[in-house]
Amino acid sequence: MSWEEQRRAPRTSVDVEAALRLGHASCQGVIVDLSTVGSLFRPEQPLEVRLGVTGHMRFALPTSLSWLEPRIEVKRSTAYTRPNGEEAQAIGFEFSGLRDEEQRAIAAGCLEWDAHRTREYPLAARCYLQGEGDLQTFSRYGRLIRGSRNQLHVSLARGVDVPVGGALRLKLGNLWVSGEVRDVQPSSSSMELVVRLTDSWGRDFFLHEARREVLSVG
Repeated sequence: MSWEEQRRAPRTSVDVEAALRLGHASCQGVIVDLSTVGSLFRPEQPLEVRLGVTGHMRFALPTSLSWLEPRIEVKRSTAYTRPNGEEAQAIGFEFSGLRDEEQRAIAAGCLEWDAHRTREYPLAARCYLQGEGDLQTFSRYGRLIRGSRNQLHVSLARGVDVPVGGALRLKLGNLWVSGEVRDVQPSSSSMELVVRLTDSWGRDFFLHEARREVLSVG
């Protein structure tokens, strides 16, 4: 199948976080258009690329426990101006090396993406919390109990004062996300923090790793 034929394959508009290595360069960004044969990727910072350069991409979809890591080849690169006036870039990649089950996971993930964007999942992963700003002296381990791309619920032992509006960073493995405490729900022996995540890159990777811990045990 030619690249032009592949571009006519069913595609879905998404906002899937991805990390890639292309030649000697590494970067992260967002897939804005996805199909089983390729993607349109918007890097966080413009990336110098040449047509035909190959590499690997890593991303996650709600329909697969595993990370999806296709081989990629640059097929086009376009510069454009965002509504806020910033210069941006979109890179078209062709996928290869995906197994049949991975292609099915991409196809199913595209269908599920809109629902996944707001869906809350049960979680059971230990995480580290580090305060920022007025909470910079705060640090503690907690347990993720449920969460979505936008919000996490974390259980902590009682005995610490965490104000609503406080800024936190959460770590799971080597992944970090930032957020703001939106609610504190105490019980007799513990307290539950509701943390609203910022829009910065990393939410998809963090949630996928937390879900992997639950699903691998189950």
